[in-house]
Amino acid sequence: MVEHLTVNQVVGGSSPSLGANNGSVAEWFKALVLKTSVGETLPRVRIPALPPSSISYKYSKSYRRISVIKFKFFTEAKSDMETNIKKAFVEVDKRLIDSDQEWAKKKLSGWQEHQKNVPIKQLDAEKIKWFGSQAMINLIVGRGLEQGLKNMRKNTEALIAKRNNQIMRALIKKGITEIPEFTLKNVRDGYEGSFKIGDHIVNIHTVLAGGYNIQRLHQRTLVKIK
Repeated sequence: MVEHLTVNQVVGGSSPSLGANNGSVAEWFKALVLKTSVGETLPRVRIPALPPSSISYKYSKSYRRISVIKFKFFTEAKSDMETNIKKAFVEVDKRLIDSDQEWAKKKLSGWQEHQKNVPIKQLDAEKIKWFGSQAMINLIVGRGLEQGLKNMRKNTEALIAKRNNQIMRALIKKGITEIPEFTLKNVRDGYEGSFKIGDHIVNIHTVLAGGYNIQRLHQRTLVKIK
């Protein structure tokens, strides 16, 4: 059903073009859409006033101060825990670094001789097999022995830092933000140590595996909190 509007009903004051009085259909000029137009009485929307600047500044300043204190406390607590963890893992970490350096030396020097007996078509696949992964090839191969060993050491240190962070996250998750100095004893499959903090007993067990001619020495650290 088509609704015919009179001139008075059209918003915006548009009027029909010439020809409407002679029986033809009136051609209207473009008029505003009723649903999107604003009438004489404008809609009233109440927007609450902003709080006084002194109050908002006061609360924002307090929030920032609390955030800074929390961050400073967390950073200091994490730093203290990390220091004690590093002390406990000195022997473990030295063993990991020395083992990786020795492994990289053997692999880099041995590959020069080994590749002579490999067919060209199989060279890429054999190279990955020799070094263990394409990522390891990108890390130490084609950079010279000295730079290759430096890159290997950085990689080992990054894995050690990742392990330390995982231990700290496990402790913080249980609400432990400080730990005493502790020692790790050499056990059959790696190193193990425990300490008591508050109502908690923390046991840290690092399992070492590999370290032979082909496989690198790997570590797996388990943290149990009772």
